[in-house]
Amino acid sequence: MAASVLLTAALALTLFLSGFLSMMASLPFAFTWARRGPRAALMATGIAGASLLALYLYVPLPILPFRTPTPAFGIIYFLYYAWIGLALAHLGRPGPGDGKTISLEKGVLGISASALVLALVAVWVVSLLIGIDPILEARTGIQRMFEQMVALNEQSGLQGEELRFLRESIPTLSVVTFSLLPGIAVAATFLTVTFNLSVLRRWKGDQLFQGAPEFAVWRLPEWGIWVPIVGGCLYFANAYFLKMAGLRMVLHNSFIVLGTLYLYQGLAIVSWFLRRRFSPWARMASYLVILLFFQMVGVMIILLGLFDFWFDFRKLKKIQ
Repeated sequence: MAASVLLTAALALTLFLSGFLSMMASLPFAFTWARRGPRAALMATGIAGASLLALYLYVPLPILPFRTPTPAFGIIYFLYYAWIGLALAHLGRPGPGDGKTISLEKGVLGISASALVLALVAVWVVSLLIGIDPILEARTGIQRMFEQMVALNEQSGLQGEELRFLRESIPTLSVVTFSLLPGIAVAATFLTVTFNLSVLRRWKGDQLFQGAPEFAVWRLPEWGIWVPIVGGCLYFANAYFLKMAGLRMVLHNSFIVLGTLYLYQGLAIVSWFLRRRFSPWARMASYLVILLFFQMVGVMIILLGLFDFWFDFRKLKKIQ
């Protein structure tokens, strides 16, 4: 078991520090929980966290995230992924009594909410202990990110009016991005949980969240269509009559979360048609095209998921 624990810790750290594959850092802990039990997974989490702390203190690599203002934020970020993996393995397994599990929707919602809440509480506690303002640090970090983007473009030799306009727009972009941070955090957490869940279910089959429907036939409840309708009415009423900045920010973040949910429903529709008409290799190629050209087809997939409430593209209402 010792070798498995060490391998899990090393693999999780490697994925976390890779940058692009950091959202997969939850998988080693979930796999270890499923194969070796909770004790091995928790031991691997502790070893990986201690090793990451040692890297921050003694080997400050440039790839380490959140090196300033305190390495504790980087540790919290890593444990955020670890919690998602541990929670997926724990909540998705059959219960000790009747062998049933909680519903897939409740599991994803609970894991996403708990990961966000625990991370936010940890950030606030650490901020109080070291005497910093986390909101100010977040704003400064976002502005620094845009400044680094402009600097990288300048170093690559790019010049012109567009780059100058981007540099002058950094304060505005920073404010807008900060105001959208809650919705982005919720959407990113939901995407992380569902991505890791899809990989785990492909590996463990029906052992995780038994009875959950296949993704191709998943759909939002019927009342889900009223959420964007009410939100759109509130948005226009606020734009022309109420003019409340706080309400506008809440609505913008809500639209980000709703867009993520309708994106998944649209992807389920795409999966439904691809599975009925194409071979596995053709489906894989189609998913790759969607991933590569997501900026072009993403809005179309979201609209496909939204209009499914009216057109029922998969005819699931008749089946039900």
